[in-house]
Amino acid sequence: MIQQPVTTAVILEKGRLHATLEETLGSSVSHSVIDNIVSDIYELMLEWLNNDLTQYYHFNKSDVPVRIYEAEARQFYDVVLHFPENVKPGPEIISKMQAKPVAN
Repeated sequence: MIQQPVTTAVILEKGRLHATLEETLGSSVSHSVIDNIVSDIYELMLEWLNNDLTQYYHFNKSDVPVRIYEAEARQFYDVVLHFPENVKPGPEIISKMQAKPVAN
């Protein structure tokens, strides 16, 4: 049996969630409140992914880290729009997008 480290990652367009919340909630909500909401959403995403993955795959979730990355819009869309449909993305996509981990 071959064993190798496994990581699950989500790559988001940098600033998109923040901008969408600002647009939806309007100017009556401060930037710090929106920052806190974004942080909460990221935590919920991580929790959901951890719980969802362990339902379908048999592993200890402490052994398989889930990370959220953000990539600048240009790099994000350059990769997403030109990624072959029949290819599953691997860890190289993070470096291709020059994605940075989100501090959680």
